[in-house]
Amino acid sequence: MREGDRPPDPGLAAKPRPTPPIDPELGVALEALGDEARQPYTPGNLASRRRRDATARPRPTLRELRADGRFEVVELRAPGAPGTRDVTLVSARPAGIAGPLPVLYYMHGGGMITGNARSVLPRPLRAWSEPLQPAVVSVEYGPAPEATYPGPVEDCCAGLVRVAAHAAALGIDAERIVIGGKSAGGGLAAALALLTRDRNGPAPIGQLLVCPMLDDRNDTFSGPGRRPRWAGAVPDGRRGAATRLRRRGHGAGGPRFARRAARCGRRPRREASPAALVSSRAVAR
Repeated sequence: MREGDRPPDPGLAAKPRPTPPIDPELGVALEALGDEARQPYTPGNLASRRRRDATARPRPTLRELRADGRFEVVELRAPGAPGTRDVTLVSARPAGIAGPLPVLYYMHGGGMITGNARSVLPRPLRAWSEPLQPAVVSVEYGPAPEATYPGPVEDCCAGLVRVAAHAAALGIDAERIVIGGKSAGGGLAAALALLTRDRNGPAPIGQLLVCPMLDDRNDTFSGPGRRPRWAGAVPDGRRGAATRLRRRGHGAGGPRFARRAARCGRRPRREASPAALVSSRAVAR
């Protein structure tokens, strides 16, 4: 078969598809957000959208994060890559708990372009740190488009190295680190797990990926509207790379993937729920 006669890859072909229906209850909430909330992010409206996000999710002070003494909270700095800024980390732990604690190393959401390390902390502190008693470290990675690939994941890696190296001073257990994040942060957490593995860096015991942004092809119903958010976060020409690799046999289950996995001899990483931070036998010291 000649190259020109080859049928197009169904994953790459642009097919017109009807917009799926929205549940009536969700439709009411969507209408209440107004037209602006449904518009894509562009270079022209990015600043105003960031201001709107900052108003909706204000950055709390360290005193506010301490919640009347329920948590011990400090802000740290980790050296960034040569020629880049330092990385800000916000470390929080339940007050009055002795001994090294397991830690959730967390990356905030925001489509790679909004959000910050502080505003995301109150919820994981209430939902996980208070009942389960792990520490939580939130990382302030550089947002796109100012920070281009691989800047954000390198920021996250620099912070992880700093946390593991200074575990004793922080009162945490470097052998019980779970990396996690939501949305954009979930995608960065997955990338960080691969990066620290390949560099023989700190070895997390699991990942907590909450609705992670993992697929950069944007060929789903919801993908095209979010495409501008990825613009500065993936390298040029990489969009659709996962599909191209699958076509060449590199995808999971493909022959080249199997051969590479056998050569690497890597043991799979276990995923852990928040409760596994403190209760699983697999994370016992």
